[in-house]
Amino acid sequence: MKHVLIVDDSPLNLTLTKDILQSSGYETSEIECGEDLQAQLEKQRPDLVLMDIQLPGMSGFDCLKWMRADARYAAIPVVAFTASVMQDDKQAIIDSGFNGLIEKPIGFKEFLNTISSTLQNSLA
Repeated sequence: MKHVLIVDDSPLNLTLTKDILQSSGYETSEIECGEDLQAQLEKQRPDLVLMDIQLPGMSGFDCLKWMRADARYAAIPVVAFTASVMQDDKQAIIDSGFNGLIEKPIGFKEFLNTISSTLQNSLA
């Protein structure tokens, strides 16, 4: 069973995302801020991280930069999960090295397709 770490400061988004993923056969863990990322990764290594961009304190961009700089976590695929969907925002997300982008509010089918395809691409 593939494990997805959800990083989002919205309890509603955490619950909805967790429920969708778990009902689709994924194992999940959840944290609400980037400052908890290192401890969570040391506790349990996920197959994919679903990362909100606008987090309190350490942003999703900062979290990704930290992960990519640490050889232990650099290869874990990270999908941006954000309501910031202006074209400039999308380009900044792509340019920063995220493996994918899921826009909020989510479309159920597109959400699961992005998770699945990102996981498959990380194995290639």
